[in-house]
Amino acid sequence: MFKVCSKAAFLPAASRILESKKVLGHRLAAMSGGKLGVRSTAASGATVYESERAVHEYLQMHFATPSEILPYACGPENALGFPERCAEILVAASKKVGSYSGDSALDVGCAVGGATFSLAKHFACVDGIDFSLAFIDAARQLQKQGSMDYKSLVEGTRFKDQTAVAPKGLSLDRCTFTQGDACDMEALRESGVLRSSGYEAVLASNLLCRLPRPRAFLRSCAEWAVAERGVLLLVTPFSWLEEYTPLSEWIGGGDEVSSEALSKEMNALGFQLLSREEVPFLIREHARKYQWGVSEATCWMKGKSGVAVIVIEPCEDAHAPAVCIRCNKLEKVLL
Repeated sequence: MFKVCSKAAFLPAASRILESKKVLGHRLAAMSGGKLGVRSTAASGATVYESERAVHEYLQMHFATPSEILPYACGPENALGFPERCAEILVAASKKVGSYSGDSALDVGCAVGGATFSLAKHFACVDGIDFSLAFIDAARQLQKQGSMDYKSLVEGTRFKDQTAVAPKGLSLDRCTFTQGDACDMEALRESGVLRSSGYEAVLASNLLCRLPRPRAFLRSCAEWAVAERGVLLLVTPFSWLEEYTPLSEWIGGGDEVSSEALSKEMNALGFQLLSREEVPFLIREHARKYQWGVSEATCWMKGKSGVAVIVIEPCEDAHAPAVCIRCNKLEKVLL
């Protein structure tokens, strides 16, 4: 799985990884006045993903049962299971375009590992990276011990003890979790953590609009992280904020619609659009307060494959617009 590097090759990469950790500290200090924040990740404004509260909220989002997250009949049940649904979209796309071998997948911005574990049901090797060391530590604990205790906020200062449990029936050792910067994945590649040959499936869920240099991430995907004829799934609500991403780095969000701007960027990088659909998500802040959002999920294939994917008739699930890769209303046409 790992590339053996010479000392000379390893040192620059190791230096950059160390630098990314320094950058992490600077970002946290800038966002929280030098102190780790305790606000919910569902709160507006700056979010500190290293806080214990953030870890607990994401453990809940990724691993809690539907009744634990949403015990109300009036709630948006279709927004539950967000990490698993993202993984399913990516797997379905890989299989539909004919490039699927089950060899390798990469989960960028993996958080506490929900989607990474789901991908491990279909791929022999799944690498998960996240800028938050607290998230990576939680994912590693789940991988090693199979469970992790967390606290679910009920109201005020009252919490309920819960336990996140890793999925059963799969080899968790298929997964590797590493702290790293999505804007400098080359450092992880040069140190042997990420595959230099790239991955047949890459997932980035609710990541793009939280990166300081989203285009750097997309360039890495185009140049090497996504293998030829591999598939990249971008899931994003386009929640651009200057405290995360400088205005000059936004992809849309101003005069141009983000979805359209992203399509132009991806086409220029040599990707072909396979599908586009809306993916709702739900983050519980406390027993009676939630963040409900809708991300756009676009699936892209790298390179020219000679295969065009079309929809014969509208999808009954109303996946929009036009192209659905998860139902049978689809046909491959060799050009």
